[in-house]
Amino acid sequence: MRPIANAFLSLTHIKQDTLNNKKVAIIGGTGFIGNFILEQFTEASKIVAFTRKPLENCPATVENVLVDFSNWDLIKDKLKGVEVVFSCMGTTFKQVKGDLKLYHWVDVEIPFEFAKIAKELGVKHLLLVSSVGTSPNAKGYYLKMKWELEEAISKLDFESFSIFRPSLLMGNRKEFRLMERIFQGLMGALAFLIPGSYKPILGKEVAKAMIQQSLKQGIGQQILEYKEIKALL
Repeated sequence: MRPIANAFLSLTHIKQDTLNNKKVAIIGGTGFIGNFILEQFTEASKIVAFTRKPLENCPATVENVLVDFSNWDLIKDKLKGVEVVFSCMGTTFKQVKGDLKLYHWVDVEIPFEFAKIAKELGVKHLLLVSSVGTSPNAKGYYLKMKWELEEAISKLDFESFSIFRPSLLMGNRKEFRLMERIFQGLMGALAFLIPGSYKPILGKEVAKAMIQQSLKQGIGQQILEYKEIKALL
């Protein structure tokens, strides 16, 4: 995990006192949003980060559990006592080399199985990173998968289930993506022309909003798109 940058230290002024002594878990902690959550949230409480590869410079407040998401007994053991779960796991069509079965396993099957176990163990609030435009009738496979996952988890009936649906995520990723960088520049300049829910947003802002949302209890299911995410900042 990269060190906290001065550029967004102001984002760490979060009301964390209400989460002190609470056990929190995250899947997808090495990803874009997940990484920002760990950076902004490590002082709040005990965090169990389930990852497929080790976190860099992992702080003492984070327990990094390495899993291949086949050893569910280990995951169940480490999830005991957790009250809040951040589900930020996902991959790309390029990373799975066009293997739709693998794509579905990473983006739908693993997060859903994880959510089922979390529910069984008494987790109160699950926060999911999804995407704007999800629909069973979406043209793209990615958006159909995100809809499938949302629907499956909603049926688990968590006390609180927060679905975050950002559009294009802005900010520097660990891996350089030329076309995405160019597109980000264009979208940022033309943001005022883009309809509300589809406006681009910084990944670190989505992470901060998720942390703020995680402080809430007994809220049922909520869908948060651009306007709702910004309102939490």
